Amino acid sequence: MEILANHSGGQCVKTTDRFGQPGKPALAADQTASDSRVDTLLNAFKNHTPFILLAGEGYGALPFALNRAYVVLGW
Repeated sequence: MEILANHSGGQCVKTTDRFGQPGKPALAADQTASDSRVDTLLNAFKNHTPFILLAGEGYGALPFALNRAYVVLGW
């Protein structure tokens, strides 16, 4: 069995507020199909390698609230 661990959640950077306190993560750049993290997932899909899609509580692109630390979106 092969296990593939991959993070494809974007290219975020940590921010700070004007008082130097931790702020919300900010998107530094979008991902493309040529990014190694995305390419790994695309290759897994093309080669029928099983993988699981997870979303974390802070993922704002979901059209609903998770109310959980993470959820399984599909496998």
